[in-house]
Amino acid sequence: MTRFAATVFMTGVLFFAVACTKGAPPADQSAGADKTTNSNASPGLAVLNEESLKGDTERASLALYSARQSVLDSKWNDAAAQLQQAQGEANRALARKPKLQPEWEDLRGALDRALTAVQARDKDSLERIKYAEAVLGGIKVKSGNQ
Repeated sequence: MTRFAATVFMTGVLFFAVACTKGAPPADQSAGADKTTNSNASPGLAVLNEESLKGDTERASLALYSARQSVLDSKWNDAAAQLQQAQGEANRALARKPKLQPEWEDLRGALDRALTAVQARDKDSLERIKYAEAVLGGIKVKSGNQ
């Protein structure tokens, strides 16, 4: 009985999967070049290019993510370079006189400690980077840049 129920279930899933793909409308070829260019661009990339507090936050977040991955791959020099990039973004954000200045100062301190640990190839490097990511996550939540 269980084999029969599994067969019926899989047949039903397959039927619905095929039924959902048959009615897809063809792509509109008459759209202008500007529309296709904008639809191909990722909305996240636009934020990374913004010269604003939100752009600084997102660039710092990306640099911290890259630093964490570099530490996991034992690419210490790459991790240090990414942390220096994140420090630069934090400094740019502080120059904008944000409302959350104490939180940005905390982030800058966390980045300094993470960079020191990475340069020493300390075993706590990953935890220090994760802490800096958590501080930056708090800044995102408090400022509404989720």
